[in-house]
Amino acid sequence: MRRATYFFLAVALLPWLAAEGKAGFISSRSTLNAALINPVTEGFESNLIPIPSNKGPFLLDTTAGVTTAVTQLNNSTVIHSQGNPNLPNGTYGPGLVLPGATYSSKLATGETALGPLQWDGTNYRQATSRKLDAAQNKTINISFTPNAAGFGVDLATFGNVGATTFAPLQAQITVYDQFNTVLGTETVTLNVDSGGAPITTFVGFLGSNANQKISSVDITSLPTTGQNIEFSPLIDNVEYSTSAIPEPASILSAGVAIAGLLFYRLRKRK
Repeated sequence: MRRATYFFLAVALLPWLAAEGKAGFISSRSTLNAALINPVTEGFESNLIPIPSNKGPFLLDTTAGVTTAVTQLNNSTVIHSQGNPNLPNGTYGPGLVLPGATYSSKLATGETALGPLQWDGTNYRQATSRKLDAAQNKTINISFTPNAAGFGVDLATFGNVGATTFAPLQAQITVYDQFNTVLGTETVTLNVDSGGAPITTFVGFLGSNANQKISSVDITSLPTTGQNIEFSPLIDNVEYSTSAIPEPASILSAGVAIAGLLFYRLRKRK
């Protein structure tokens, strides 16, 4: 009787093991937190750069008196700002964002030139915290060095201001592995509440096993053509880690092995 109980318990656990080990897109940050080992979270709240609370400055660099768009931001980026109406004069960086991730403007369908990244302050167009977006491109790219085992991000659009409406729109998330192969694509709707304030949407992704790593992610405003949207989705609270537990494929394999061994012992002792 006891052997049969063990066998049926192992079999019953298999669906749970498979569910716990499910890889791919996830919609819960708590699920991501439970899976990642020692994750870091970038909230774009760095006190090294004085973003005014109600402004969304383009990141422009004025090194040697020449103004150029800052299209890539990582832990080593240094920005020389002079004459930017939305950002005080000064030199900012390195260390503006956490190591391990690079944020870049990227060309979407029909676009021909890279625009600057935009660092949005709290209260800018009804934002409740600082956020980052590609200001003149519909795609913002996040790349991970070293590659990540999983990641998550809060997505939003700009809130409505007076008669100016920025939402709703859709965000398309495309995840690439270490070989630049697409691991998956997900589309979510970004919207605002009844007062016009943006509603945050979480999107995460976990690799299917320890060998499948995430090299980069494209986050694109849809549609890419035929609509007057000249910015990417806004990103915030980017969470990532180089390792995850449990490893989905390993857990499922272990569950199958346990059930098989119990079944074998049950038959052998009959």
